[in-house]
Amino acid sequence: MDQPVATKIGAHITSALFGGAFATAQFRQYNAWEGDLSGISPDELIVATALPTVVFLVIFVAGHMMIRKLNEKVRLAYSLLGFVALFAASLSAMPIHLIQTAMDNGIVSILVALNAAIGSLIGFLHLRSAGYEFDENEIAQIEEALASKASSSAASLVSAEAQASGQASGERGQSAPAQAVQTPAKNEADDNTGVVRTKNGTFFDGPLQVITSGNAVFAAALSGGLVHFLYTAIIYLGFSNGKFGASESLKDDILSGGVFSSVVFGLMFSIVVCMITLPPAIYILHKFLVSRNRVDLTSYVVAGGALPLGTGLLMFGLGLLLTHWLILPLAAAMGVYHRLAGIEPAALPDDIEVSDPRALIAEDHVRRRMRRVVG
Repeated sequence: MDQPVATKIGAHITSALFGGAFATAQFRQYNAWEGDLSGISPDELIVATALPTVVFLVIFVAGHMMIRKLNEKVRLAYSLLGFVALFAASLSAMPIHLIQTAMDNGIVSILVALNAAIGSLIGFLHLRSAGYEFDENEIAQIEEALASKASSSAASLVSAEAQASGQASGERGQSAPAQAVQTPAKNEADDNTGVVRTKNGTFFDGPLQVITSGNAVFAAALSGGLVHFLYTAIIYLGFSNGKFGASESLKDDILSGGVFSSVVFGLMFSIVVCMITLPPAIYILHKFLVSRNRVDLTSYVVAGGALPLGTGLLMFGLGLLLTHWLILPLAAAMGVYHRLAGIEPAALPDDIEVSDPRALIAEDHVRRRMRRVVG
């Protein structure tokens, strides 16, 4: 059973604002498809966003309370909850005639898929930002559990020594040796699990690895796109016309207001480029770091920056002209992935299939050095 997810008003409001803003953006897009390209004032934007935001918030909070009661498979539940809440918010933001327009244009499947992707991401990010509840007395409970385990182990050891001594002096029956062997083995197995269970939680002290998460890959690639946009904007603004400072044409664009469309296009371009190029790199680097038993944030950030840097250097340095655009975005994306994916116990070795039962012997067993003579 999972720990209950914490109830944080700020996290709920943030998720609802993201959901309402996305639903409103879809509404404006469908208006554009119908030929309505008129602008919208800030007041109109606030009013248009309010209804889907409230719808998202109501459904999300109700689903959150239900998940807390069920308290099972919370990661999947919050992804589904985000999709349901966002889809309902999107429907509330669009009038009936716009829904009919979407059906006439055959884009309902795109609408559902887009809401599923963004909604599940919002639910996932809410789970990571809200965190889990904790007990203020958990430290004392851990110490009590460890003390109880230590005293139990000591008592079992004394019992085993007494039984062994009794067997040597002939004062105990034949069943004593079996009991003397079984009790320490059971206690030793308990000690080696690395798990401490208290009244309000379970704690683990053992090998760890970063979780493989598709939602985290998606969010990390998106954050890499934002870093890519900022990096390219700084390069453009800083070294335009071969000198530091914005060019005259850019200043004219800013004064005329045309820079807004350029910023939107540049941001969309950066996000699209990084959503295509970064996910495979994030996944491969993550699997490599898992195989190397690296769990710390620094390893993930360094690996993200080292891949494009090393690739550029391998091309005699000239490749840096192509790869330097991805050094900071991939490093940032790997850091975000580490933060969002979470940590889990290290995976166990894969199962094996046995065709020859005789092969179930240790690596250094003498039989592995000897060959049977058959003729």
